[in-house]
Amino acid sequence: MVDDPWIGSVVGGVILLSRLGSGSMGVVYRGRSEALDRHVAVKFIREDNTAEERGRFLREGRAAAKVANDHVVRVFATGEVGDNLYIILELVEGETLAQRIERDGALDPWMVGHIGVECALGLAAIHQVGIIHRDIKPDNILIGLNGRAKISDLGLAKVPDEAGLTRTRAVVGTPLYVAPEAVLDPRAITAAADIYGLGGTLYHAVAGKPAFDLSEPSAIIRAKLEDALVPLRQVRHGIPTELAQLIERCLERVPQLRPTADQLATDLSGIFMRLGRGR
Repeated sequence: MVDDPWIGSVVGGVILLSRLGSGSMGVVYRGRSEALDRHVAVKFIREDNTAEERGRFLREGRAAAKVANDHVVRVFATGEVGDNLYIILELVEGETLAQRIERDGALDPWMVGHIGVECALGLAAIHQVGIIHRDIKPDNILIGLNGRAKISDLGLAKVPDEAGLTRTRAVVGTPLYVAPEAVLDPRAITAAADIYGLGGTLYHAVAGKPAFDLSEPSAIIRAKLEDALVPLRQVRHGIPTELAQLIERCLERVPQLRPTADQLATDLSGIFMRLGRGR
């Protein structure tokens, strides 16, 4: 195995201890910050990424740094070492919601509902500072060892007063979870698009498969624009009616018919209280 030259080095006051993982965009390390007195994650972007990708990486850091909420992964600092951009962020021990679904299949509806409350609270904090995440999906929800959910990866976020983010009609987001209006006009999306993404995520977690379970992105988009949503209780029996209906409201084709993040958190909590399933 080739030695990693970054291990043992200090970046932004953090000593890098081990590599956590890597992908097409870059690599993530576990580190120790003496100033913060905690372990953190340090995310680097590859030097050969495009200017657009590097800009997206910096947007993630700037956007997340504006949000202070227990259900959004916290960013502590951004910086540059030579040509290497990095973000120092909260280390969440656990797994993504996508990994949990992949391992366990359809999840317990009450567990999913509680994840929904926590993600809705995180989205409410994101929306309060004028940010739209634009890529809510199971891969971007982290489940800690304590069972708590946190929203991650604001690399595609739409930040107020930041020029150039939506100048084109290119669709931003992941087809399985992107809102219909984001396809029709990406420049005109609102916070309701994130609610659609969360609704699609919760539907997938409860049903064990996406709401529009097709392989081709174009077919998924066409179905979202033209086809009726299959009711959740037809896909999986025994789900509480109120919970299924609320998730389906998040997936309304008309953005104005979806709840806000605050409303979603309140309504989900109300369901748990009425049915005696509070955490």
